[in-house]
Amino acid sequence: MSETSPLIDRKNSVKFNTINTDFEGNLERAANDAYEALIDDVDDSDLDEDALWLREQRNLNKTTHWIKRPSLIMIGLTGFLFAFANGSAEASRKIILFKLGCNSIIKDGLHHFCDPSETEILISNLQLATTTISSIFSILLISKIGALSDKYGRKPFLFFIFFTFLISRVFKYYLMSHYDYLKFACIVFADVLVSCSGGLMAFLSLLNCYVSDIAEVHQRSYFIGVSMAFFFAGISIGPISGNLVLSLSKKAKTSKPSDLLTRSDSLDFSAYTNIEDYEFNPLRFELILFFLLVLVSAFILPESRSQKARRKSRTMSVSELPVLQTNETVSITKKVEDFFKSVVKEAIELLKPIKVLYIPLEFKPAHYSMERFQRERISLIVMTIIDCLLTGCAMGMGEVMFLYGILRFNWGSTVLAYYIAVSCASRALVLVGLAPVLNNFVYHKVFKFKLMKRQFDMIDFCNCFGGLIVEVVVFIGYAFAPTTLAFFGFIVLGGLSSLISPTLNSAIVKYYPDSKTGELFGSISFVKNLFNLLIPVALLTTYKYSLRIHYPQLIFIVLSVVMVLCSLAITGVKVLLNLSSSSSPEVLTRSSSFASVPSLREGSSELSHNRTNSMVSFEDPKKITDLHRKNSNISQYRN
Repeated sequence: MSETSPLIDRKNSVKFNTINTDFEGNLERAANDAYEALIDDVDDSDLDEDALWLREQRNLNKTTHWIKRPSLIMIGLTGFLFAFANGSAEASRKIILFKLGCNSIIKDGLHHFCDPSETEILISNLQLATTTISSIFSILLISKIGALSDKYGRKPFLFFIFFTFLISRVFKYYLMSHYDYLKFACIVFADVLVSCSGGLMAFLSLLNCYVSDIAEVHQRSYFIGVSMAFFFAGISIGPISGNLVLSLSKKAKTSKPSDLLTRSDSLDFSAYTNIEDYEFNPLRFELILFFLLVLVSAFILPESRSQKARRKSRTMSVSELPVLQTNETVSITKKVEDFFKSVVKEAIELLKPIKVLYIPLEFKPAHYSMERFQRERISLIVMTIIDCLLTGCAMGMGEVMFLYGILRFNWGSTVLAYYIAVSCASRALVLVGLAPVLNNFVYHKVFKFKLMKRQFDMIDFCNCFGGLIVEVVVFIGYAFAPTTLAFFGFIVLGGLSSLISPTLNSAIVKYYPDSKTGELFGSISFVKNLFNLLIPVALLTTYKYSLRIHYPQLIFIVLSVVMVLCSLAITGVKVLLNLSSSSSPEVLTRSSSFASVPSLREGSSELSHNRTNSMVSFEDPKKITDLHRKNSNISQYRN
C-alpha cells in the first residue's frame, strides 16, 4: 500500500475521489466540525501503539479508492440495507402469523372463531420460545465472534450473519406460505437458524467494531450514532416499502369480500381463516433484498481491520496459549479425569469473556491510584449493565408493542408499519440532527463541558441521564394513552432516548486499547444475550399475566420503574467518578494490549506508557526511522 501523504495532490485519483465521495466527505467533515471544539489537547505522543497503528491505517485509507475504502458511508449503507430488508416484511409477517395462529385455535377448538386473548397468548408463547432458544444458541457463539473478528476481520462474519438471515427467511416463508395453520416448532427452528451466526446482536456488535476501526476517538460517539441512524432509517423505510408492495399487489388482483384489507385496516380475529397470495409479496420482496445484501457483503463491503492489525491479534492469541506437556503413558483413570476437567474448563471458558469487562489491571494508567482504578471498574460494570438492560427491554418490548397495539387499538398491517416507521425515523433524526447540536452547542458552549477521551465524562452523563428520564415519561405515557394518535406522540418523544446506547458504547470503549475493540464488543454482546434470554421472557410473562387480569398497561408501569432505577444507577457512576461541570480531561495513555503478551512482557521493563518508548522496545532502528517519518505526516495532516 502506498505511503504517500494524503496531502499530496494527485491529479487523477484525487479528482475522481472528490467527485465520487462528496457526500461521504461532507458527512465526515460535519462530524469533525461538530466535535472539533470538544477535543482535549492530547497530541499523537499520547497514543499507545494500538491507537497509532489504527491512526496510520485510517490515514492510508484516505489514499484508497472510495469503493475500496472502509468508511462510515460503506458500513452505514450496509446497515441500512440490512435493516431495510429486515423491516420490509415485518408488519405483513405479524399479520400472517396471527392468521395462522387463529387457524390453529379454530382447528384445535370447538368453535368456528378464535378468542383474541387466546391468539395473543399463542403468539406470545411462540415469541417466548424463539427468544429463549435463540438466546441460548447465541450465547454459545457471540462470545467468540468479537475476538475472532479481531483476528480475521469484520467482513467474513458480517457475510455469515447476512447469509444465515437469508436461509432463515427462506425457510420461514416456505412454512408460512404452504400451511394453513401455525407450524409452531418449525417456525421456532427457522428463527433459531439466525442465532447460528449470533443474529442481530452479533451484527450490532460488529457494526460498533467496524465504526471504532475507522473513527478517531473524538468522532466515535457521533459515528456510532450515525451508523445507528442508518440502521433506524432502514427500519423506518422498510415497512413503508413493504406496505407499498402489498398495496400494489392488492390493486393488481381482483379483491374478494373476504379480503382483510378490503373491509378495513383494522383486525377482525374471526376472519383469520383465509390468507391471499398477494399478502406474501412483501416476504418475497424481503428475500430479494437479503440476497442482494449477501452479494454486497461478499463483493463490495471493504474490510475495516488492516492486515497488520489482524496479524497482531492472531500473534497475541497464539502467545497466550498454554504450553502442552505430553506423557508417554496415560492410564484410563487419567483419561476420564482429563475428560471431566476439560468439560469444566469449557464451561469456565464460556464465561471467560465476561472477565474482560472488569478492566484488566494491565490497562490501568500509570498515575492512577488503585482506589480510583477500582471505582472505574465499578462504573464500567454499571454502564455495561444499563446498556444490556436497555437492549434486553427493547428486544422484549418489540413483540409486546405489536401485541398491545393490536389488542388495545385494533391495529392492522398498515398501522403496524407506521408504528415501526415513526419509531425508527424519530430515533434516526435525533442521532443525526439533534446529537451534534446537544454535544457541540448545548453541552460545550453553554455548559462548558469537556470531552474526555479516556473516561466517562459529563457529556456522556447528560446524554444517558436525560435519555433515561425521557424513557420514564414515555412508558407512563404508553400506559395512559387513550388513542393511537396519542400513543404515536409518545413514540416520537421516545426518539430522544436513542442517545443512550451510542453514548454508553462510546464511553465503554474509552477504557480499552483499540486492538481489543472486537473482543470487548463481543463480551458485551455475550452479556446482552444473557439479558436477552431473561428479560424478554420476563416481559412476555408479565404481559401474559396482565392479559389474564385484564390490565395490559401493567407492563409499561413496570418498565417505568426500571428506568427510574437505571437513572439512579447512572447518577451513581457520576458520583463515583467525581464528575462535575468543572471536570477537565486528563492527558493519559492506557497500557497497550502488547503488555498482555507474555513473550513481549518478559524483559520489557523499560516499556512505558509513552507511545514512542513502547515502540522502541520491539522495533529495529530502521523501523523507528520510518515510524517517525509517518508520525510527522500524520501530525501534519491532523493540523
